[in-house]
Amino acid sequence: VKVIADAANETASTIGQEKEEVEKDLAEAKPALLEAEDALKAIRAEDIKNLKALKNPPVVIKIIFDGVLLLRRRPMGKCVMVEEKGTLCYKDNYTIASQMMSESTFLVQLQSFPKEAITDGDCELL
Repeated sequence: VKVIADAANETASTIGQEKEEVEKDLAEAKPALLEAEDALKAIRAEDIKNLKALKNPPVVIKIIFDGVLLLRRRPMGKCVMVEEKGTLCYKDNYTIASQMMSESTFLVQLQSFPKEAITDGDCELL
């Protein structure tokens, strides 16, 4: 019984340490999360309209929308390497993203996205 109790105490201690680390990481990430939520709430329909009007937006916008497609689990084109200003990178999916932005519920769905559904795999892909 003592062996079992000792093992249980050791396990509880390990769990307690891991819990403290996770809570510390969460506290450090919380300000960034709140800032991102505020930025998302500030997006207006006019902003989406302006993005759709860009025929060839900056690469950073294309990358962001590839991330949106991933998180919303939307179909994307096959990964193909292309040269962009002398650097090899993946071909963007901005055409597909533009179609997504044209959906009447896009902004509402974006702003109500269930962030708790984001998995470790999603983060790896991003």
